[in-house]
Amino acid sequence: STVAELLKWIYAERFDPAPDTSQALLVLADEYRLPLLAQMCETLIQEGVDETNVCDVLQFAETFRANKLRRYCIDHMAAPTFPSHLIDAAQLKPELLEQIQLRKGSWSEHSRSRRKVKEREARYQQYEEERQTQGTYHRPTAPPLCVLRVDLCSQCSDGPRGTRHSSRWARPCASPSSASTRPSRRPIPPRRRRAGRAGCGG
Repeated sequence: STVAELLKWIYAERFDPAPDTSQALLVLADEYRLPLLAQMCETLIQEGVDETNVCDVLQFAETFRANKLRRYCIDHMAAPTFPSHLIDAAQLKPELLEQIQLRKGSWSEHSRSRRKVKEREARYQQYEEERQTQGTYHRPTAPPLCVLRVDLCSQCSDGPRGTRHSSRWARPCASPSSASTRPSRRPIPPRRRRAGRAGCGG
């Protein structure tokens, strides 16, 4: 019986009640202020909750202040897979119905956010696959300026006669080695002013 299960818990800390006596044992645990026994009874009742008895279990949890069992029943009834016609509006309190509707809204928002995350992950996976198939793109480096001048000079020499080109593009590009070995030019001294002829005049 329920009293025997209660005494077994108090004196031997043994918990093996039958599923049909778990609700009555929860009432006794709440009356004698045994929170651990009450939590274990709530867990045992949760294992037997289904679509046919969830309304009765929710009403029982609301009556005896079994908050853990109450939240479990509300989540179970607010799930997207739960049939809405099985919710007995006449049996449940308006506060419970309101909490079920609020929980349904949070479930829908959660499902939409998860769907967006999955779509974003799918797009990123497709981008990575396309990137691997196409290969890594390397930006081509620009050739040095001296190579451009040499190519331009070769094109000018092969062009038609009479074509005039700027001399600054035809100037070869000096390498760093030749620039370092080239002797430095001496500075040009200033031109001295010539003196006038002596004895000029009347």
